[in-house]
Amino acid sequence: MTEARERLHAQCEASGLAVTRSGLEATSPIGLLADYLVAMLEENQRVNLTAIRNAERASLLHAADSLALGDLPGASGPALDLGTGNGFPGVALAAIQEGLDVALCDRTRRKIRAIERALDAASWPGTRRGRVSPEWLDAEQAPATKPDWVHRFGRITARAVATPEVCLALAKPLLGKDGDVVLWLSEETASQHTPPKSAGWRSEDHRYTLRHADGREERTAVLRRYLRS
Repeated sequence: MTEARERLHAQCEASGLAVTRSGLEATSPIGLLADYLVAMLEENQRVNLTAIRNAERASLLHAADSLALGDLPGASGPALDLGTGNGFPGVALAAIQEGLDVALCDRTRRKIRAIERALDAASWPGTRRGRVSPEWLDAEQAPATKPDWVHRFGRITARAVATPEVCLALAKPLLGKDGDVVLWLSEETASQHTPPKSAGWRSEDHRYTLRHADGREERTAVLRRYLRS
């Protein structure tokens, strides 16, 4: 676990992510997420959670990429990760913001069960683990099947799930009054998509470049934060 934490810390530092100030302790965002990544990659040998099997690249492209959230304002209420897949970036929300309730939503039951096992194997402190809820659910059906989710969430995230238009449509009925939606976009996708004002959204962009510990550049990405106009 120590090696994984040191690797992730070096990657976040090389990428200029603010979360590096939190340290390497087991309860720090880097410690929590590095330990979860190790457990998730172990589960990945049995359940297809990610095509990235190299530990260094998985650390950068899953964990460090998710920790870019640390450069944004904190969530104003419970959070939801749409199409969570392998738990990222939803687990990063819980790692960064202590006391935050985070639901990890995916329509594939095997993935949700694998995430549960990975969270247990990572030995997150009880209060942290208890606030993360893997949910076997199709987000499109959520307003009808989970009415308590309607307008509940202060932050909704989606990473490599669908087009921005689809993600915003899924998020809209679940987003609370003062909440936001955070999408991970490539530079190309970001330049192609600007929501019309008539759709009722305004947006803010945060660009960052992911770098390996030796400074090699992997890619530049955009966190686009949507708020209701």
